Amino acid sequence: MQKKILAFLEETGQPHTVVMQNSDGKYIPDVTDIMNAMDDKSCVPVFVLLDGINGTLSSSIWVDDEEAITYIKALSEVEADCVDNAIEAYEVLEDHMLVLHLLVKSGLSKNKIESLSKFCRLAQGITKEQENLAELAIRKSESTHGLYIVYLPHNEIVTVTDRLFWQQQFPSLLIITPQQVYYCGFHDTITTIVKYLQEALEKDTGSIASVFTDANYLSIKRSGLNAEELALVVKKFKRLACEKFGDLM
Repeated sequence: MQKKILAFLEETGQPHTVVMQNSDGKYIPDVTDIMNAMDDKSCVPVFVLLDGINGTLSSSIWVDDEEAITYIKALSEVEADCVDNAIEAYEVLEDHMLVLHLLVKSGLSKNKIESLSKFCRLAQGITKEQENLAELAIRKSESTHGLYIVYLPHNEIVTVTDRLFWQQQFPSLLIITPQQVYYCGFHDTITTIVKYLQEALEKDTGSIASVFTDANYLSIKRSGLNAEELALVVKKFKRLACEKFGDLM
């Protein structure tokens, strides 16, 4: 989204400044420069995707919401296009599979969605090596009773979900990365796994698990599981898949 905003500002010739993180971990422009710009050009500063102190300047606009590129274009009296909306959805929504479904429903072609998702991954810093490792992990993946299991050696799960979306033959997906155990599938499976973590493994799920029941996905911190516990959790996922589909898949 940041790259899209910068490209728009450059294409339309609007003055802007990219502020990098300072020693305090904030992105705060120099107030003197801002005041001088306001005096010289009678303009109102617009802060976009900034971690600074909101409201430092009373006569300013802060764009920190989920529709940043749409809002910036609206301020410039330019209508956002379908790619703007797609990038916002891709970068904001947590449910990666849902995002791709929404993009398909919006009318974008497969080639367009693949190109757009690749652009977003690159803009977010995902490297070619990570992309290659994802392809290798998919080739070495395991499937059982409709559950697709991928052991990913890095934490960029979109490199897997973006690719597997187009296969569609597996109703549930389990991605194991160095930092998390990510499951996307069935609400009842999520409920059972959370209960298993709490009762069988005696885990505080409030601290190690994030449950998004509306989107039907679950994220478990790897730091909350040792190797033996991780193996038990994966085994539990497999058993639940077998119980759900049996010999059907």
